[in-house]
Amino acid sequence: MGETTTLGDVVDILTGYPFKSADFTQNPEDVPLLRGDNVVQRRIRWDGVQRWPRSGAESFAQYRLALGDVVLAMDRPWIEAGLKVSDVREGAIGALLVQRVARLRAKDGLDQGYLKWLLYERRFTDHILGVQTGTAVPHISKTQIQNYRVSLPPLDEQRRIASALGAFEDLIHTNHRLVDGLWQRAAAAYQAAAASGELSVLSEHIELKYGKAMPARDRRPGPHPVVSSAGIVDHSDAVLARGPGVVVGRKGTVGSVTWVFDDFFPIDTAFFVATDLPMAYAYFALRDAGLEHMNTDSAVPGLNRTNALSRLVAVPGTARLEAFDREAQVYLSGVRALEGEIADLMRTRDELLPLLMSSKIRVSESMAVT
Repeated sequence: MGETTTLGDVVDILTGYPFKSADFTQNPEDVPLLRGDNVVQRRIRWDGVQRWPRSGAESFAQYRLALGDVVLAMDRPWIEAGLKVSDVREGAIGALLVQRVARLRAKDGLDQGYLKWLLYERRFTDHILGVQTGTAVPHISKTQIQNYRVSLPPLDEQRRIASALGAFEDLIHTNHRLVDGLWQRAAAAYQAAAASGELSVLSEHIELKYGKAMPARDRRPGPHPVVSSAGIVDHSDAVLARGPGVVVGRKGTVGSVTWVFDDFFPIDTAFFVATDLPMAYAYFALRDAGLEHMNTDSAVPGLNRTNALSRLVAVPGTARLEAFDREAQVYLSGVRALEGEIADLMRTRDELLPLLMSSKIRVSESMAVT
């Protein structure tokens, strides 16, 4: 490895602008705002995206994101699913950086593609966990990011490592796009079915049951997903609910809606769903209900179960519901197969990452891992 230095010496770090929420829009023609909630584990998601009027965006040009930028959430930077850090890909180019999100760009001597892998390493996560402060909303500062110490190999080796790991990342992102496309088709099928339905309140068809506490120290290894408000965060041998199922965020990521294929264990930051509807229909009905906007506790975000179940849902007749479910199952089967491929790719990538970054294995000039 090369000379040890700090991240601040080799990276330009910009924190976002405090855009006024009163001026946010939902107009798809306006410029997306990248907030901390949009940054997840090595991905950027646009659920609940807010936008800034395009007519006023030019004055914030310095906050525009470029391809390959690395972004890191500074409020609640780590959740049980992992560190909220990602690189910027095609869908986020030109988005505006919002306060409490950091944008990192490499200076001379550091390859931008290699930079993200420095931040994806477990060692950087441990650094963030060691320096974050605050209890209700843990947070980090720009200085704490800058103080992280790194050892850099020569630039050509950085690029080879980034390219080798990036090949896995590209396949993973391609599969994620295919998964997103299947979910979109299932959502369109739901909208078509709901259009012929009659309105009723969610509580007539859906029950939200409380998850149970399962501290990480008490989990035994197993095949069953452990699901929090942030989604699937672990696996264990314990089962609380049968799959397929739906989990709704109660604390933390309020109003999130997660689909789970297998038997699972929802923890106490989440509700899980019992319903007389096809489970896929309940999933889309809950996603359509706007639960993410129903935070009832300003200090610690929380979803009130009674309020959530008072939302309206359109429910069609039995024959139409069954037709929807048959169509949805085709798409969900595709999603499940692709997610299996994604899991295999991620496992291989994550096994290679520490070995490459520590030079225990090397990438030759021919790009073969040796």
